[in-house]
Formats: sequence, structure tokens, C-alpha cells
Amino acid sequence: KSISLVNKQFKDGRITIIKKDEKGNPLTGVVFTLTPASGKPISVATDASGVAVFANLTAGIYTVTETLPFGYSGYTGSVIVNIDTEASSANVENAFGVTAESDGSNLVLSWENVRQYGQLRVIKWDRSMRVRLAGAVFELSGNGIEPVQVTTGSNGAAEFQNLPFGEYLLKEITAPAGYVISDELRTGVAVTIGSVQTIELSFANNTQKGSIDIAKVAEDGETPLSGAVFGLYRAADAVDPIAVK
Repeated sequence: KSISLVNKQFKDGRITIIKKDEKGNPLTGVVFTLTPASGKPISVATDASGVAVFANLTAGIYTVTETLPFGYSGYTGSVIVNIDTEASSANVENAFGVTAESDGSNLVLSWENVRQYGQLRVIKWDRSMRVRLAGAVFELSGNGIEPVQVTTGSNGAAEFQNLPFGEYLLKEITAPAGYVISDELRTGVAVTIGSVQTIELSFANNTQKGSIDIAKVAEDGETPLSGAVFGLYRAADAVDPIAVK
């Protein structure tokens, strides 16, 4: 008499990754890749709750890696996971920001990223690019921040601090006295913050031009007089006129 015994392969292993930033906020769309010792890698992105799940895993050794999201720093190495029928485990000894908890064959990895911030310095010049101008008001908006307005000081600089990496729109709201806003800055300039180093941008203003109309009349206040010559001077004590008409 013969007896047939059939073993069912274990496929109940599970890895749950909980993705948050340094403030505990869930991060959506972060891609994790699970690579078995033999087989093809599998990639999963975190959902709206910051969770990515690899289910129906057979017992064995796996490697978990993260595609680091833009604007964040964190552990860029791999985590070795052992899926076991009784007690799964992970080596997170040198994985900064990563912790592991096991519940039988199920393993939970808590994986933290730290948001990165940069700075923007805007320099306002006159048309010659030799004189820095105070009094220009710049506004920065976008990337989830409330619009921020900063005025250039005596050094011609306006600085925006602690900006999360991302895309912004920079506008000039008010030009310095005697100058006009360029069409470019009136509609807005796209700015990308993607470095912890301060980004510096320079812009020039054209002087505001006006006109003077002079009507020369006789002492009766009505009769026009021709032939009068007028000189325009920069100051009351100036010697040479800048224009003669």
C-alpha cells in the first residue's frame, strides 16, 4: 500500500511599508521595489495613506529598496528581509529612518524621509546692472505655500527662506521709485528650488520716463509766445542742462 503526501507551498508572507515624513505625514506615490533572491523585481507605489504592500510572498530572502522622492532625503540603501513561515525579520541596523516589526510571517517596515528646503535670493539692479535698487516688492507663490512678499533692502536683495523643494512663481509686485516693472516679472517667472544651496536670481528695471509740457504766454496769461528756449537740469545748482528746447 502506498501513501501520497502533497506539500502546499507557503505563500502567506507579507511586507507592509508605511511611508511618512519627519512630521508623521503620509507620503503618497513613493515607489518601493521588492527583489527576491531569484525572480523578477516587483515595484509598488504608496497609496494615499502612505502604505505599500507586497503580499502572497513565499518564504525566502528579499531585498527592499526605495526610489527616493524628489524633495526628500533619506536612506538610499537596501533592506534585507527574511520571510519566514513563523517569524519574518529584516536587517535595519544601518538603515537610517527605517524600523521593522514582525507579526509572524508578516513584516511591517516604517520608512521615514526628511523634507528638504532651499533658499532664494533675488537681486534687483538698475538697467546698467551696476546699481542695486531698494524698494522692489517681490512675491513668491506655488508649491503649496501661502504667497510671500519680500521687499529689497539697501543691498538690493530680497530673500525667501525655508522653501520646500518644488516649483514656484516669482512676481514683482512693486517697482522701486522711478522704475517700471518688466513684462516678464509682471506675469511671473518660474523658479525651481531643488538644492539646499541658496539660488540667486538677478533682474534689472528700466527707469520710468515722463514728459514735461511747457506753455509760454505773455503776462496777460493768454497770449502764446514763440521763440522761448528752456533748459532742463538735474538739480537746481546744476551748470549743464540735460536737454534744451
